[in-house]
Amino acid sequence: MNALQLTAQVVFWLTLGLVFVSYFGVSIILTLATCGRKPRDIPSDAPLPRLSILIPAYNEARVIGEKLRNMLAQDYPSELRDIVVISDQSTDATDETVKSFEGAGVKLIRTEKRLGKFGILDAYVSQMQNEIVVIIDANMMLASGALRNLARYFADSEVGLAGGNTIFKLSISDDRPPKGELIYHNFETYSKTLMNRLGAVVSVYGGFYAFRKALFRPIGRKPVHDDVMLPIEVLAAGYRTHFTENAVATEIIASSRKEFKRHIRLSAYSLNSLTRALKISAKAGPKIFIIVFVNKVLRWLSPYLLGLMCLALIPLLKLGLVYPFIAGIIAFGIAGAALGGLAYLFGFHIFIISAMFYFAFINFAAYIGLFRWLGGIKPYWTQQRKG
Repeated sequence: MNALQLTAQVVFWLTLGLVFVSYFGVSIILTLATCGRKPRDIPSDAPLPRLSILIPAYNEARVIGEKLRNMLAQDYPSELRDIVVISDQSTDATDETVKSFEGAGVKLIRTEKRLGKFGILDAYVSQMQNEIVVIIDANMMLASGALRNLARYFADSEVGLAGGNTIFKLSISDDRPPKGELIYHNFETYSKTLMNRLGAVVSVYGGFYAFRKALFRPIGRKPVHDDVMLPIEVLAAGYRTHFTENAVATEIIASSRKEFKRHIRLSAYSLNSLTRALKISAKAGPKIFIIVFVNKVLRWLSPYLLGLMCLALIPLLKLGLVYPFIAGIIAFGIAGAALGGLAYLFGFHIFIISAMFYFAFINFAAYIGLFRWLGGIKPYWTQQRKG
């Protein structure tokens, strides 16, 4: 064994171990550490707080009317909630549609310049009337009782943030979730339920969550994951965070092209978020730091660790049987991903190969996101024309 192969062995096993930990580490640790523990519950008849519901919108004319009807249909007392749509310089019929709901108590605010979602939160959260602020994306449709189920956890004065549960659908008429996305979603949901036992959920689904206004910290112009940074900030302030599995919102999966662009954008946000997540979680204490490092930081880096692992494998292919066997597993995964992609093009969603395709899909997007990040990313996104 030469020096190159020795170095390659160290890099290979180190990166393989880190990738394994990034996906399964927190689940294993928390399963063992919280065995027998249950999350705090709140009585169903707990007093409901006053809510300010903030809906950022940019060119959402296609869905904003349905969204507002969905919000008004929630079984939440109208005197306890304000609905505010922040139009981010929309150029379609978004503003006109929102104005048609003014009689139902919906308020429209139009920004003076493009801000993006993070800029909207920074500029307008402090202007909300009520103590609890709910952030909901315009394309998120809430299930019956979702708003009440989320809000009631704020009856516990130690809860500073609560996140809802997102379910993905292929279309409005198709209730089947996409198989690849479903596996990842179930995995993430399981991790969140484990963190719930500690009252330390370090990330929420970004399209539907709520927090105490006094705990909000500005996100800034540098795009990051607000659904990670805000929970960690709340934990660092000494409050608990909660995942509300029965506060369900549904999101329609966009076309594969738009989904790919979304994952590119999210990968760039992940790289922006690295140092900030570590810095804030360090203030929250060692328990939170470990969870954030393993569950988020390593996960964000895992596509690049996988690439480094594959490169390190090349000089090792002539060393025994283990490394060629691992290379065969990787080749099998790539072939499965290719078949999954082909099946997707023809409208088929087959459980295993769809999962392989989705895994390859998001990891490939991460590399393009890396180049996007190196070139600088905008603080807001430009919505694609609906085809």
